[in-house]
Amino acid sequence: MALAKTKEKPAADTKLDISRVFKAPRGKVWEAWTDPKAIAKWWGPEGMIPIVEKFEAKVGKVYRTGMRAANGDTVWVSGSFKEVVREKRLVFSWAWDHGDRHVTKVTVSFDDAPGGTKVRLVHELFLTKDDRDNHETGWASTLTCLGAALAGKGKAAA
Repeated sequence: MALAKTKEKPAADTKLDISRVFKAPRGKVWEAWTDPKAIAKWWGPEGMIPIVEKFEAKVGKVYRTGMRAANGDTVWVSGSFKEVVREKRLVFSWAWDHGDRHVTKVTVSFDDAPGGTKVRLVHELFLTKDDRDNHETGWASTLTCLGAALAGKGKAAA
């Protein structure tokens, strides 16, 4: 009896990798990612209002954050912290509270760069290329909001 062949998706279809350099010291960028009060100032794509219900950036601890649209619709995401290395790396699971709740993995690394801090965000284990692409758009916009917050400009508008 022959085993059914399964076709694995190429990693490029199930993983996104975004890097940005922010004009801020590594400690300030780290704090923006790990302090719930700081996250509440920038989390989520442009035009979304961040909500931080739970957020403790320690290994094994959980988070739950929301993003509220102008029309009042709110989407929630939650997960747990897998690795927390101060000012170096943050690894956490990611699952939307709606739909199939498929769990993905986010790794954020922090490195010194000329004029600031380089943030590399790798989000992986997507089921489809469309899921990956939707998250890429969301993360790109979210990182724009982070840049605005680090520059003291507040949440970026849509």
